[in-house]
Amino acid sequence: MKLTKTFLIRKYWKEKLTTFEIATLCKVGQRTIMRYMEKFNISRRKYGHHLIIKNHPTKNVLFKKYIIERKTQQEIADDSKCSRITIRNYLVKYNIKIRKTSKGNKKTLKYQKILTKEFLEKEYIKKGKHLYQIAKEIRFSRTTVQSMAIKHKIPLRQDNRFASGDNNPSWNGGSSFAPYPLGWTKVLKEQIKYRDSHKCQICGVPEIECNRRLHVHHIDYDKMNINLDNLTSLCQSCHMKTNYNRNYWIEYLKIEGSL
Repeated sequence: MKLTKTFLIRKYWKEKLTTFEIATLCKVGQRTIMRYMEKFNISRRKYGHHLIIKNHPTKNVLFKKYIIERKTQQEIADDSKCSRITIRNYLVKYNIKIRKTSKGNKKTLKYQKILTKEFLEKEYIKKGKHLYQIAKEIRFSRTTVQSMAIKHKIPLRQDNRFASGDNNPSWNGGSSFAPYPLGWTKVLKEQIKYRDSHKCQICGVPEIECNRRLHVHHIDYDKMNINLDNLTSLCQSCHMKTNYNRNYWIEYLKIEGSL
C-alpha cells in the first residue's frame, strides 16, 4: 500500500485513526508512518486527543466484557476498533483489576496444550534439539519453551543458542569470517552516521545517549556490498535484533532508507 499525503490525512484526521492503527493497516512500523507524516508536513494531534473523539467503552461496558464475559483485552479492542494498549489504559483508569496473562490469553492455553511433558521430552531429551530450535518450529519464544520445561521438571542442559556451524539456526556458511573490502574505512562509517544524523535508524536513539558508538549495518547482510544505500546506522541493541528474522529486517530497513 502506497503511503501518500492524501491517504494519511484521510486516515489520521478524518477517520481519526492513530499512527499505530495506520501502521497496522499498512503492515509497516509505527515509526515509518510518523516519518511519512513529517515528510508531508502533516500536523500531529495532541496526545490523547483521539481518546476524546472516539467512542471508547465506559467503565460499565468494560467491566461487563472483561470481568463478567471474560473477554481478552484484544477482543475488546477489536470490538471497540482501537488498540489493545488503549483498552489496557482504560482498565487502569477505571481501577479494573487486570487478569494475569494465563487467565485471559488464549495463546497461553494454546502453548500449554502443545508444550506437554511428553512433547518436550521427545524433542528436547530424545532428539537433542535446542530450546531455540523447538521454539522456532512451533513459533513460540524460547523463554516460553524454557518456562514450560521447568514447569514439567525437565532437566535443562546448557542450551547453546549460538552453537557453531550447521547447528546454529542463523548459520550463513561462514561469511562473517570473510575479510571486508578495501573501501570499508572509518571515513565511510562516519559518513553513514553523519547522513543518518547520528541516530539509530530503528529505535531513533541518538548516538550521544548510547553507551557505545553506533554500528554501521549492511542491510542485505553482504559485507562486500558497501554501497551507501546498503548501509545504515544502528545502536548495539538494534544491531543484535537484526541477526534474526533477516528477511523482515531487510524489507524494514529498505523502506526506512527510502524515506
